[in-house]
Amino acid sequence: MPQILVIEDDHRIRDNIVDLLEIDGYEVVAAADGAAGLARAMEHLPDLILCDVMMPQMNGHEVLHALRQVRETEAIPFLFLTARIEKQDVRQGMNLGADDYLTKPFTHAELRDAIQTRLTKQNRVQQRHEAELNELRDHVAQVIPHEMRTALAGMLGFTQLLRQEWPELEAPTIYEMLDLIEDGGKRLERLAENFGLYTQLHILNSDTELFAAFQQQRARTDVATAAAVADRVAARWERTDALHCALAPGAVRLRESHFAKLVEELVDNACKFSEAGTSVKVLGKPSRRSYHLRVVDEGRGMPRGFVQHLGGAFRQYERSYYEQQGLGLGLALVHRLLALYDGKLYVDSQPGRGTMIQVTLPLV
Repeated sequence: MPQILVIEDDHRIRDNIVDLLEIDGYEVVAAADGAAGLARAMEHLPDLILCDVMMPQMNGHEVLHALRQVRETEAIPFLFLTARIEKQDVRQGMNLGADDYLTKPFTHAELRDAIQTRLTKQNRVQQRHEAELNELRDHVAQVIPHEMRTALAGMLGFTQLLRQEWPELEAPTIYEMLDLIEDGGKRLERLAENFGLYTQLHILNSDTELFAAFQQQRARTDVATAAAVADRVAARWERTDALHCALAPGAVRLRESHFAKLVEELVDNACKFSEAGTSVKVLGKPSRRSYHLRVVDEGRGMPRGFVQHLGGAFRQYERSYYEQQGLGLGLALVHRLLALYDGKLYVDSQPGRGTMIQVTLPLV
C-alpha cells in the first residue's frame, strides 16, 4: 500500500488521522512539526503528504516550498490541512504547488476521497511516463540500426563503385558521388549528435545534483543568432531564397548551443515538410518576461490527432509514405530543451495549409 506522511502539530488530530489512514490500509509516517516533517519527507519519500498550514518553527507553506526545490520530492502529491480557508491562503498554497486543501474538521470519507483522487492522478502520470520510456526503448532498438544501415549502405556503395570504376568515370560523376558520400557522413554525424544530446538531457533531468548545478549556471544568448542558424539549415536544404527572418531584439536565458539546436530542429522540420519554392519564416518578438519565437511553413501540415502527440521521441508523420531521414527526434529534443528552461510549445497545423510552431522562452 502507499505510504502517507502526516505533518500536524496537534497530537489529537495527528493521532486521529493516523488511525483513520491505517484503517484504510495505508502505511503512515507522522511528524509533529514542519521541520521534522521535512526531514521525514526527505528520508522516506512518501507517496503523499498531508500537512497542516499553521505550525511552529516551520509552517506548511515553508515545508511545501522546500520540498518543491528538491527533485526527489518536487512531484509528491501535497494536501494542506487547515482551519483557515481564506482566498489568499489558498492562492498562496496553490502557487507553491499544493494539490488540494482539506478544511478542518473533515470526515473520514472526505479524507479518503481526497487521498484516493490524488494517488490515482499520480499513478496515471507515472504510467504515462513509463509508457513513453518503453516506447523510447523499443524505437531505439528499431530505428537507430535502420538509420545507420541506410546511411552506411549509400556511403559504402558509392565508395566501392569509385574503387572499381574510377578510371572510366568522368570528373563530374566522381564529384557527385563524393557529395553523396559526404551527405551520408553528415547524416550519421547528425544522428549521433541528436541522440547524444537527447541522452544527455534525459540524464540531466533525472539526476538531482546535475540538475541543481545546471540551474545555478547563468546563460544568455542573443536571439539574433537564430538568423545565422536558420540560414545554415536553409542552405542545407537549398532553400535560402525561401527563408525570411524577422527577429526583434532580445536575449534569452538559454545556453547558446541549446538555443541553436532548438532553432535548427524547428527550421529543419519546416524545410523537410514543405515544398521547394514555398516560404519558411522565422519570426520573433519579446513580451514582458518571455520571448516568442515562431517558425512558419507552407507545407503539408498535420492532422489534429498527430499534433496532440508531438514531442514523443522518434515520432514522424506518415513516415511510411514520406521517406524521411533522421530519428524523428527533432521535436522531442525541442520538448526536452523547453522543459529544461521552463519554456512552452504551441503548434498550429492544418493539412494542406502548413504549420506554425511557437516556442516561448524566458528572457534574461
